[in-house]
Parts: sequence; structure tokens; C-alpha cells
Amino acid sequence: MGATHCGVSSYGDVDPAEDGDWARRARRRCRRSARGSADGGADSWHVGGDARRVNLHSLLFAPLRAIVPSTCAACGLPGGACCAACRGDLRPLLDPMCQRCGHPLSVDAPRCAQCRGRVTGARAAVSYDGPAPVLVAALKDRGRPALAVELATMMAELTPAPAVAAVMVPIPLTPARLTRRGFNQSDLIAQELGRRWGRCVDRDLLSRTGQHAPQRGASATRRGEQVRGVFRATAHDSPPQLVCLIDDVHTTGATLAAAAQALWVGGTRTITARCFARATLRG
Repeated sequence: MGATHCGVSSYGDVDPAEDGDWARRARRRCRRSARGSADGGADSWHVGGDARRVNLHSLLFAPLRAIVPSTCAACGLPGGACCAACRGDLRPLLDPMCQRCGHPLSVDAPRCAQCRGRVTGARAAVSYDGPAPVLVAALKDRGRPALAVELATMMAELTPAPAVAAVMVPIPLTPARLTRRGFNQSDLIAQELGRRWGRCVDRDLLSRTGQHAPQRGASATRRGEQVRGVFRATAHDSPPQLVCLIDDVHTTGATLAAAAQALWVGGTRTITARCFARATLRG
């Protein structure tokens, strides 16, 4: 199965009822971070005439992290990648919920209006509010890949491990986005979960083709359109029959559904998912 390793945003769909002061501040920080990245500000530069950016943190500041105490990615105070106070502000997703897609509900149900595609038994560690959007943005947009270990740790503590026979597959990035970012955050999370849960990780089972607009900020309908047909499962004589998709945020479920469809076409018959955060949606 290719490179297999075994271990021994603020979205328009987010329910405004979950909006608190912390969430609004978190989104403002996310927007400032996104503007800084888009403008090629102090944290990035342009190489030659193309649009590739090299994160200055990785070139200049990474060696300092070995001797300078780390700061919390959410509040900026010393205390590790996510300090105890900010971790305490995260809301774990507990029952009751939809048993198929993991969306929070008032009572347990076998499925709900938010279920998408062939994914079953999806679970996320925390609600996508409070410090969660800031942590995810820091991981993806501010060059802090070490945060993947912190997020994976919380996922391992707050979500059930997939079945022993499951192969964990990170949601892939487009080649262009992988080049710009320098890493796939879902792959980093999957590798850490593989070590903690003792599960195999196959980063080559699923690929992402073509170009499309970012999912962050898009409506549920637009999200589904943007990822339709963009994933491909690697051909195998004996594809894994049980796959657990790994991603950072589960919003509408469009990305997971599109990835699951590609795996189904490739011969996988049971697809579940684990994510760090889950958005609460209307409907």
C-alpha cells in the first residue's frame, strides 16, 4: 500500500448560537493571520517570480525554538503549544450525537441531516469554536507543524481508536498547496495517531488532483461542488476493507464524503473518520 507506516475557519455555516466573545476574537486572529500570509508579510517571502512562499520561521526561527520557551498558539503566552487555560476553553464533543457523522444532537440518533456520503462512525475531539479555530490556523497558516502532535494528543484522548484492522489515511492536499505549505497537517496528525493507537498509516492510498478554491469560507453547497471528483484511490489488488480518514476540521462533511467515494470506487467498503474539530451546523 505504498508508503505505509505502522505504529507499535470561520465558516459561514457555523451556528451563530455557538458564537461567544472567544470565538469572535479567534476569528479576528484567523483573519489577521490569513491576511499576513496572503500579503507575504513578515512571516513569508516570495521566491523569484512565482507565487511560492518560504516561511521565514522554518529558515530563521526554528533553531531558536530549541532554546526559547514555546508560546501558546491560541493566546501567545508561554506554556506549550496549547496552554492549560486555552485547552480548558476547548469544548469536547460528547454524547448525545449522531452515531454516523458525529454531529452534536440533543439526543443520540443513528443518523442526522448532516450525514454525507459513505462515511460512518465519524468522530471529532472538540467543537470548532473558542480556541480551536486559532489552533488550526496556527498549524496550517503560521508555520507551526509541531501543533499537530498537540491536536493528535487531544484526538487520542477524546475520540475512540478505530478498529485494529483499520488503515488510517490522511486527507491529501493538492500538490500546489503542499508545496506552498511544506507539509500536510492531516498527515502529521495521522502519523502521531498511528504511533499512539498502534495503527497503520498509508499516505499514498489517496491522492488529490486538480486545483480548486479553498474550502474555508465556502457554503455547504459550494464545498460539495469544489471537491466532487478531486480524489483518486491508488489501484490495489487487495485494497484495505476498512479505512479511517484523518483530517483537522470536519465542517459540512463534503471533503470526507468525496474522499470516501473515491475509496469506495477503489474497493474499500467501510470508511470512518477522525478529526480534531467539528463545526456545529444548522439543519
